[in-house]
Amino acid sequence: MEKIQPYQNASEAMSALDNGGRIYNLFTEMGDEQISLGEIAKVAGVFWNAQKAVLHLQMSILALPHDQHNAILNSLDQDAQGYYQKYQALELSPLVAKTEGVLASNLLVRGTPRHVESKEEVGYVMMMILVGKVPVAIPTSITDHYDVYHVQDENSSEDFLIAHSKSKAKLPEEPLLLGGVLKELKLDKYETEASSRYFEVIYYMS
Repeated sequence: MEKIQPYQNASEAMSALDNGGRIYNLFTEMGDEQISLGEIAKVAGVFWNAQKAVLHLQMSILALPHDQHNAILNSLDQDAQGYYQKYQALELSPLVAKTEGVLASNLLVRGTPRHVESKEEVGYVMMMILVGKVPVAIPTSITDHYDVYHVQDENSSEDFLIAHSKSKAKLPEEPLLLGGVLKELKLDKYETEASSRYFEVIYYMS
């Protein structure tokens, strides 16, 4: 989970994004006015994760004027444009994200996180563990692995559970734009199918 500082103009964005990628991106050149997925991933600090890279790009160019925003998207090469279309996040209210959002998709949600104490039991997520040499998915309390928060929907006052890895700094409790992935949440560890959802935050902006 990382705070994104959005680009203020297209020149700044192109300078950062048209970076040549990493050493193994053999067919990517710095300064060629074409932005590849490898270059986007380098800025996002991810490896082989197109979904996160696209989310980072989408949030980082949100503050650009419409024409400059489009200029950056038009600079994406064919592969990058395909990934952008596949993983582009919808911005949804907390209630709509919780009830109608597509599982495993990127989403943007606005709200003020309120931290939930880890002693509160809020649900279970499936985690992979090794039994001998065999990976097995078992339900574990979400608070064992994540810091969890509630974001309240303004229209319904209903809470939406959001979470991020405990290895990251806690979210500030102030109005934020949150970017992440919608995932399944079991309210009871013995549920055969998850009856709820949570939002795993990957990036945020003030």
